[in-house]
Amino acid sequence: LQGVTTVIVDEFHERSVDQDLLLALQLDVRGALREDLQLLVMSATLAAGAVADLLGGVPVVSVASPLYPIRTISRPGSADDRLDARVAAGTHEALGAAHGDVLGFLPGRAEIRSVARVLDSRVAGGVEICELHGSVPPQRIDEILSPAPAAGSRPRRVILATSVAETSITVPGVRVVVDSGRRRFSEVDPRTGLPGLVTRAVSAAGAEQRRGRCGREAPGTCYRMWAERDDETRRPADPPEIEVTDLSPLLLQVLDWGALPGELGWMDPPPSSSLEHATSLLEELGALRLRRGTTAPGPDAQLTMLGRRLAGLGFHPRIGAIAALGEQRGEPGLAAEVAAVLEADGGDHLEVAEAVRSLRAGGAPIALRRSLEQWRRRLGVDSA
Repeated sequence: LQGVTTVIVDEFHERSVDQDLLLALQLDVRGALREDLQLLVMSATLAAGAVADLLGGVPVVSVASPLYPIRTISRPGSADDRLDARVAAGTHEALGAAHGDVLGFLPGRAEIRSVARVLDSRVAGGVEICELHGSVPPQRIDEILSPAPAAGSRPRRVILATSVAETSITVPGVRVVVDSGRRRFSEVDPRTGLPGLVTRAVSAAGAEQRRGRCGREAPGTCYRMWAERDDETRRPADPPEIEVTDLSPLLLQVLDWGALPGELGWMDPPPSSSLEHATSLLEELGALRLRRGTTAPGPDAQLTMLGRRLAGLGFHPRIGAIAALGEQRGEPGLAAEVAAVLEADGGDHLEVAEAVRSLRAGGAPIALRRSLEQWRRRLGVDSA
């Protein structure tokens, strides 16, 4: 961090495992190498006291960010109704009852595309349907997040988004939010120890964040696709990702850093059971060498050459191990393609070879092509 005086960790209330790891490593840097390093942690909803204590009793600065008035309307519908159908109906109602652009929150890309198809057949011309999620090309995201060039020069929009639009950004022109009330999380299956995606109710804090998106520029309206009484059982906030996700990437990075998990400062310490699963995986992959009879890394634990390589790749160790094997066999290009397919599809693709052929033919989705470019760069493969 030569030449850096301050590190800002923004949106810390999202509590991703990468944010927790980043802050732990910065605290280690400050304690051992850079006493002059300043850390600034920013959050919209997180209780600041615990963070201030972790940073060593630093001051808390509160900045008011007033919203315009927001009217909240519940549209629970029937339990037999499909979620995407209810969101489409709520969006259609919002277009007729309120002014401005509509921002709809849905769990993932599949639901977004389903709602978009319904709206395409029901919404009159002059309304643009936009998608906003991690697979949308950056140029298109910039277009969605840019203000209209001049009054009346842009059609009314419906922006269908994942939780990526929940915090940190203001979508210009939005006066209405339609919230499905659902969100997709990454959690470890306790039966297998493997990570997977689950869809659950959004927390109260998340719902409030979503609601606030329509009150940033003017008074707004929020349609919630659930009954008010459901808020009584809604969890206050989402659990930190470090408590529910696969920790093998975190453990690999910590060991490559030259520390043990227990030697770093955490907002929430990594669960011991999750670290045991992570240790077992890294050992099975040949990335970690332990003293016989131990189930957790100790002072004598060592990353192997493969472990160092996997840490340098920066991807999940499982997929990184496949890529490393391809390198060893002199097929880095094929390794990049296979790794990209497994990463983009979550390993659920029925036929990896068919997906690779589609990728080579140029018919793959943008998310898969972007993943391939990342893997090619990491493996030193010529994109041409």
